[in-house]
Amino acid sequence: MTCLVLDDEELAVNFLVDRNIKKVPYLTLVGAFTDPQEALLFLQTTTVDLIFLDIEMPNANIDGIDFMKLMKADQRYILVTAHPEYALESYEYNVVDYLRKPFSFERFAKAVQKAQHFVTPDEVSSKSVDATKPKDSLFLKSDKKLQRVSFDSICYIEADRNYATIFRDADQIATKITLNKLEKDLPASQFIRVHKSHIVSLDKIAFVEKDQIGITRTEGTVTIPLSIQHKKTFLQAIDKRS
Repeated sequence: MTCLVLDDEELAVNFLVDRNIKKVPYLTLVGAFTDPQEALLFLQTTTVDLIFLDIEMPNANIDGIDFMKLMKADQRYILVTAHPEYALESYEYNVVDYLRKPFSFERFAKAVQKAQHFVTPDEVSSKSVDATKPKDSLFLKSDKKLQRVSFDSICYIEADRNYATIFRDADQIATKITLNKLEKDLPASQFIRVHKSHIVSLDKIAFVEKDQIGITRTEGTVTIPLSIQHKKTFLQAIDKRS
């Protein structure tokens, strides 16, 4: 089984990994995080069978319950926490077992064995298929929280150094990220770089005129500059969609 660890205390993460997970030959650790937001971003592109999750994470912006709400409905968890009062609420999600800190390796092994019964070969196969499906959205940090941004809602993106503003149909989101990094996270079939500081959605283009591109938004058409360096690639992309 592939697994991931999320706990806002680094000592707790190290204890889980070094003293427990590494002792189980059929567990494969694919990630260990102290920041829930980083874990969510990682899980956008990586599927795991099991997540070892802390509930109360005062050093982070969201707790374990919020984390499970943001995840896929079929994700499975073993909760690792010192707070038993969350047990009842947590079982509304796919919680396999509840490890109360401190716990022994024997108790850990029983929880993992229990998880094995829920991860069948058929399920692993279907997860592998799901992992190959193209993404339809991504999470971006904005206003001290993670926001899910659907690719279909993006009209264009404008960057200023290490910051980018994503303009959607009727609103906009500002986030700290370079345009180069954002470009890699977007599907090339849907988005294209047209300027050193602009990316546009091919689906939102209203017109192309000389060195300008008209982008459709709810409030009207916005013009985006088209640089000489990107014009040839852009016109080829337009030609393929015509």
